[in-house]
Amino acid sequence: MVRLDVLVWVFTAVSGFAMSVIFPELFSWTSSDVIHVCGKLSALFLVTASVSATVTALLAGYLTEYVTPLWMVYLNILFATVLLLNFGFVKVLTRRYFAIEKHHQLARCCATRSQH
Repeated sequence: MVRLDVLVWVFTAVSGFAMSVIFPELFSWTSSDVIHVCGKLSALFLVTASVSATVTALLAGYLTEYVTPLWMVYLNILFATVLLLNFGFVKVLTRRYFAIEKHHQLARCCATRSQH
């Protein structure tokens, strides 16, 4: 029989490794598709990530110690769902923004041509 505490540690490490790809991808994707990432924006990313990691660790530790170790699994599922929803929301917003921006560029181009 597999011990529950061993599974919690193994899957915590696996989920942490899987989520570690998201943070650098956030910088890359934001810089290429949304807005140029400068020093202040990258500092905002780092501070936000640090605060959320601290709060998450405190919450997970409390729930795991005083309720059940399965809360670590529940929280990982919750965070993965929130990340996916957030990614989808931002993806839709950027597509709409770029569609509007492309429309404005086309309108400016047509206006410039009609003036000549």
